[in-house]
Amino acid sequence: MPRKDGGATARDRYHSPRQHISRRDSEQALTVATDLIRLGCPVGVARPAITRSTGEWATTGGHGGSGFWFSDDWENTPADLRTLDRWRYGDALFMVTGHTLDVIDIDPRNGGDDAYAELARLGIIPEVYARAATPSGGQHLFIAGTGARKTKRDGIDLQAGDADGNGRGFVFIAPTVRRSKADGVIRPYVWGQA
Repeated sequence: MPRKDGGATARDRYHSPRQHISRRDSEQALTVATDLIRLGCPVGVARPAITRSTGEWATTGGHGGSGFWFSDDWENTPADLRTLDRWRYGDALFMVTGHTLDVIDIDPRNGGDDAYAELARLGIIPEVYARAATPSGGQHLFIAGTGARKTKRDGIDLQAGDADGNGRGFVFIAPTVRRSKADGVIRPYVWGQA
């Protein structure tokens, strides 16, 4: 069980996110991140939350218990290829939504699969340009920017943002690895269709 102060218990500590993804898979994911930036999608780098006393990765530390630290002004991350020059093997990447692409985040733990099936039955799912599996068994569907603010309902989060920069969201993207919210196992985000 994670500590309430965001620190890591002995069970939560891992030496490094590198243990959970290969260099080859990381390099392939960086190619996709490069393509996203070229399309105008801001992509940022997040550093692992390292426990000072042990030097190990605190998978439930960092911002929001994500296991990573990212800039407090992440909403202002630019779509700049030089951002990837700061990435190091084991770092996380995130994409800011509300620009070129938004993301439908499907969370099966909260009924997202059923809600998505109903939306698909009604024919109101927009064209999906890319898909990724999340560590918790969900999906990220990358769609054209909607101009809407981010919203959440019935296990589906629309990570978006309006034209004025309000209501922005973000999603972690490969080669990020995180602790699954479903079973606690460390897994990577994986592009299924990039």
